[in-house]
Amino acid sequence: MRRQLSHTPYRRCQPETVYNGVDTAFFSPAEADRRTDGRQLWIGSNAGTADYKGWTDLVKALALLAPDERERIQVVIAGHPPSAAQRQMLARSGLQDRFHFPGLLDDVRPTIARLDAGFVLSHDIETISFACREMMAMGKPVMVTDYAGLPENVRPGTDGWIVPVHGHAAMAAALRDMLNDREEVLRRGRAARHRAIAEFGIGTFLDHTEAVYARLLQGAPAPDSERGPDRDPASPDRLSGEAGHSRRRRTVRTPDMPASPRPAAGPPRVG
Repeated sequence: MRRQLSHTPYRRCQPETVYNGVDTAFFSPAEADRRTDGRQLWIGSNAGTADYKGWTDLVKALALLAPDERERIQVVIAGHPPSAAQRQMLARSGLQDRFHFPGLLDDVRPTIARLDAGFVLSHDIETISFACREMMAMGKPVMVTDYAGLPENVRPGTDGWIVPVHGHAAMAAALRDMLNDREEVLRRGRAARHRAIAEFGIGTFLDHTEAVYARLLQGAPAPDSERGPDRDPASPDRLSGEAGHSRRRRTVRTPDMPASPRPAAGPPRVG
């Protein structure tokens, strides 16, 4: 979103990015229920069942797997129950017994705890995904699409997988990798938890939000909040933040900003 705003008249407002934070103490690893069949791979999401969340792409991805591979995968999706059209699609695929829908949950943690890995496969209306960060905080590696801010959560090969939007073949390949190397899934889950503590904590989120207001009040220059793998954390022109969060310093001009109406409230978040 920040990059998009930089190509509009709002660039004169020098937008900054403050990444969403989650409570990494509340969302922490928990021992899953003992399973009767340890061969089963449980993948899931607490991001909801809307079509744009891309969970229906998993139906086509599973169809690319061998029958014995499909039989070892269980998919759990928390949120509103599927629509009639979605259930009809599942029935036509013949894979409806692979998908489970616990509904809207007051507490998503027991469901996340049961998973081996998570997924958020959005192809529209997405930012960075609280659901993705909650699952990673609970020690689950997550498969995400290369859409919007989702890839900023995951380091492929380290704590998750990044696949193309509607990339059914890539999704199937990732699922096959999970089936064939369960120890690697566990390793990536531990890495996801470590990253959540280092970068996704709500304390970091609050500190960075407060820092934006403090800089505006003091008229101080703002750091460039655009971060990426090509930025060197040890670079001398960076500022060190909480939990190793480093940010590049740049000089900005603080313009006079017109008053704006209060934005309309968004829909309630699943989970």
